[in-house]
Formats: sequence, structure tokens, C-alpha cells
Amino acid sequence: MNCHRSKGLTAVEVLALIVVLGLVLAVLVPWCFDGREPGRRAQCLSNSHQMAIAFKNYEMTTRSLPGWKHNLDKIAVPVSWVPPLFPYLDRPDLADLWKKKGTPSDTVLVNSKLTVLICPSNPPAKDTAIAALAYTVNCGQGTNTRACDGVFFDRTIADPPPVVLPSDIPDGAACTLLLGESLYAGPWHPDGKTATDILPSAVAANAREGGVGCIWEADGGKVTEHLNSHHGGGAVVSFCDGSQKFLRDDIDYTVYQHLMTPDSAAAGIAGTLQAGSY
Repeated sequence: MNCHRSKGLTAVEVLALIVVLGLVLAVLVPWCFDGREPGRRAQCLSNSHQMAIAFKNYEMTTRSLPGWKHNLDKIAVPVSWVPPLFPYLDRPDLADLWKKKGTPSDTVLVNSKLTVLICPSNPPAKDTAIAALAYTVNCGQGTNTRACDGVFFDRTIADPPPVVLPSDIPDGAACTLLLGESLYAGPWHPDGKTATDILPSAVAANAREGGVGCIWEADGGKVTEHLNSHHGGGAVVSFCDGSQKFLRDDIDYTVYQHLMTPDSAAAGIAGTLQAGSY
């Protein structure tokens, strides 16, 4: 009696194997990517913490905070809040370049990639990597210069805006936002290829909410119009006391207004901030 043994898989078996492998990959690949997100969020929290510490050290040295738009020593054009922090972000080399060049056009400067300014869940595209920025500072209502409205102001104007110190906030530094993630952020240097204004007129109109700072609207809105991220469900923020939190994007807008204003009562925000509301 002859026994015939199969020397390979049939076409049907091969197809079945392909289908099974496809299903396994469909389940495992998203799981692998999702498994990396907690690490990315942890790095984002660390970035935010480093910037909060840098702002604190800047404040202790100068008794102020940099403006969202700022006049830096010996620099003929205004800069964003990032260059004043170079010495406090362990980048004295970049700080020295700013002082020596007197212009923002140096390619070493504008092509410098500061990882602390970039959220790993929101990496810049290769063609927009110049001066990448993923975080914005609390600019209050933007054009309004009342101390009760925000923390960072335009410090290039002739009439100096108020100085808001994290150590002296009526609502408490732990309840006032310092900075937060935004998919609308950046770059901190809008046009690295020219020696013109670091925040040129074409960009200045959006240089708060759409560039280097976030704002709040008196007539309401959505938190996601100001702070958002690729983490899902919210964004990493830092408070004026140096602490960090993952701020949910479904909080009531009035709560957001309270968090943005150093003195909510003076800013005309109704009610009080409730514990656990954010």
C-alpha cells in the first residue's frame, strides 16, 4: 500500500494563515503604539516641569517673567518668551549666540532643536522643524493688560504692562495656569530665514493663541480652542507654583477662565473655583 504524505501547505491553508496573521497584527500593532503613549505623556510632563522651573529661576533672578513678546538685551528686534529662558534651560551656548549676533537670523539659532520645547506625541514635521514649539504661555485676554487677566504680557510696548509674579497671585499660584500644550503652538521663531522682527506683523496677530501663547475669551468658548494635545482627552499644563497636571478638555469653560486669571474676581469671572473641577 502506498502512503502519500503532503510536502507543503495547500493554497487554502496558506490563505487561512495569512488571514490569521493579519488579524493578530491588527490587534497587536495598535496595542504596541498605545503602550508607548504613557511614556510620551510622562516625557511631556517632564518637559513642562523643566520649563516651569526655568521660569521660576528667571523670576528669582529678574523679579519678573519674560513677556510673550520680549525685548532681549542687545537684540534689535523683539523675541518670544523662549530666548530669555535659554540660560535657565541649560543652553548658555544659545544665550551667548543671541548676545553676540544681535539678530535672530543666525542659522545655528533658528535650526536649534530644543527637545524640552517639543512634545514626543506631537513631533514636528521635517519641513517645519525650525524653532519647533509645542507649549504656549498664559497671555490672559491677549490685548488686555490688566494684571488680573493673565501672567504674560507684551513687554515691547512703550507703556509697560503690569508684572505678575507667581509668588504674589490673589487666587493662588497653584490655581493659576503658567503654560500648557497646544497643537496651535509655534514656532518660537516664526521666520528663521530673515533678520526681521522675530514676531513679524503677519504672525503677530496670531502670536498669542496661534503662536507662543494661549488666551481666554470673556464670552466663553471651548477649552480645546486654546489648549489641546495628541495625548487624547486633554493636555499637559503647568501651574504658577511649578506643579504639573493633565488638564481635561471637557472642563467647563468658566473653570478654564478661573485657571487663566490670577485674580478671578477682579477679572469679572463669576463664582469660585471648586476643588476637583479640573
